[in-house]
Amino acid sequence: MGKCLTRVLLLTVFCVTVWAMFLPAASRKADVIFIHGRIYQPPRQDAEQLDCANLPVGIPADSGIPCESHSYVEALAVKDGKVLAVGDTKAMLKLKDRHTNVVDLRGRFVLPGFNDAHLHLASGGFEKLNVNLVGTKSLTEMQEHIAERVKTAAPGEWIRGRGWDHTKWNSATLPTREDLDAVTAGHPAIFTRVDGHICVVNTAALLAAALNPLIRIAWIRRGERSTATAGGNRRAFCGKGRGMRSMR
Repeated sequence: MGKCLTRVLLLTVFCVTVWAMFLPAASRKADVIFIHGRIYQPPRQDAEQLDCANLPVGIPADSGIPCESHSYVEALAVKDGKVLAVGDTKAMLKLKDRHTNVVDLRGRFVLPGFNDAHLHLASGGFEKLNVNLVGTKSLTEMQEHIAERVKTAAPGEWIRGRGWDHTKWNSATLPTREDLDAVTAGHPAIFTRVDGHICVVNTAALLAAALNPLIRIAWIRRGERSTATAGGNRRAFCGKGRGMRSMR
């Protein structure tokens, strides 16, 4: 009798689980429901329209806010971080249970966000060939990575790399050309910051670029000019898309 009851219970649990997996999305309850809002959506293919003037929150005709009837809904239901359904408040509240969090937008505007995942293919490939400085926790660690690459470099070969971020270091100090000179053994070297917006070079790289390391290097960024004297604080930088510019 006991074994029979156990089998019945197991079969019941299995059937309920399978049934739940195949429930239509509309019959599942939402985690969060946003109501009484102005939620943008692309034009619907079925030509169903919603008159914004008749929304509970109302939008004055002289507000200057465009409100095409096909572009907005007033409520949105979310399940497991994904949009479950959109429509009017009454319809969306049918997807509510005692665990659902209901947020009254009080007429506020909602725009779907973007998750921009992209890759610069060439840059990604070069990162595998050059010195990877992503995640370095200090200038010393950056220098260790560079020195390791120098050991296998041919005479006069450029040493390139990317990924350092001085804001992650305890010192939070930008690297200098002399910091690079100490570990590059005369090889010209250039290392781009993690965001790709600035880079730091050594003395050999300046000479290879026909720039005297005693000339002041001007870094132009968004209309602001800051100068770094190679013979003074010894920093030499290049701005993205602008190269290095010298000032006597």
